Amino acid sequence: MKHLISVIIPIYKVEKYLKQCIDSILNQTYKHIEIILVDDGSPDKCGKICDEYANKDNRIRVIHKSNGGLSDARNCGIKIARGDYIIFVDSDDYINEEMCEKLLFYAITYKVDIVSCNFSYVYNNQLKENNMSINEKIFFDSGRNILKKYFFDYSVDLNVVWNKIYKKELFFISEKIFFPKGKYYEDNFTVYKLYNKAKKVILLNEVLYYYVKREDAITSKFTLKHLNDSLEYIKDYYIYSNNKDNDIKNIMQIAALKQYLNLYKIRNLNNKMFNLLKLERTFILEKSKGLIENPYRNFKIIKNYILLKYNIWEYYIKIRNK
Repeated sequence: MKHLISVIIPIYKVEKYLKQCIDSILNQTYKHIEIILVDDGSPDKCGKICDEYANKDNRIRVIHKSNGGLSDARNCGIKIARGDYIIFVDSDDYINEEMCEKLLFYAITYKVDIVSCNFSYVYNNQLKENNMSINEKIFFDSGRNILKKYFFDYSVDLNVVWNKIYKKELFFISEKIFFPKGKYYEDNFTVYKLYNKAKKVILLNEVLYYYVKREDAITSKFTLKHLNDSLEYIKDYYIYSNNKDNDIKNIMQIAALKQYLNLYKIRNLNNKMFNLLKLERTFILEKSKGLIENPYRNFKIIKNYILLKYNIWEYYIKIRNK
């Protein structure tokens, strides 16, 4: 296999974890890779560490840029990537030494656009299995059917961007796909579009990625910005489906309504948040017209839509949460 893989690593304030991450990529059994280290204006020694590694291995390319956030850093990597395939690795995580080789093997052998592997959480250096995975060792399907699993089958974790290999052309054919700058939940704006473009996808039930739960990580409260960005990616579903076929419009209509209703279920929403949700109610109801004819609707979604339409949903949720 002579295909070049571009491994893109966005970097910000991860001095403690960065070397383990880079080492795990340098030690890959598949050697024909380029490693793009995007120093996103990190105020610690990350930039220096990147340059030290670049001096040791000519497969490493370093970008030093002003801080623009995770999405902006990933986008910078995508734009300069020379590879036929792209893998994203977060800079506080690390990967199995065979990840590149195995994901590329399945991509080439079965001529698929995306291969997704399983992952483990790492707590204090202890591995914990990810329960949201397929039962089969290998699961094949079309990108459109994987998109349906992504939105309608919550037993499978398909949302994250970093446990996959992508054919690079997916980001550029027909329309360019980049991560939204300055938004929370950047994967929610992006991954579904890649699935929709993919002709064929493989889900591989083998742990090849290690997601590190950092000791110094601060658990973010759900803020007004979190809520606003959540509403933004819901609107993005409608925007994306505007010029698409009826099937994708039907999928996105159900997905958007379900996501909107789920926002009400978040604990500890304050009055400002409820008011923001209510401001979007008319928009969501307008976009949900024809729901009864949508082949992906079910009794539950129709029931919840009726509760929303007649101003009962908010009170129903408040009572249920008591």
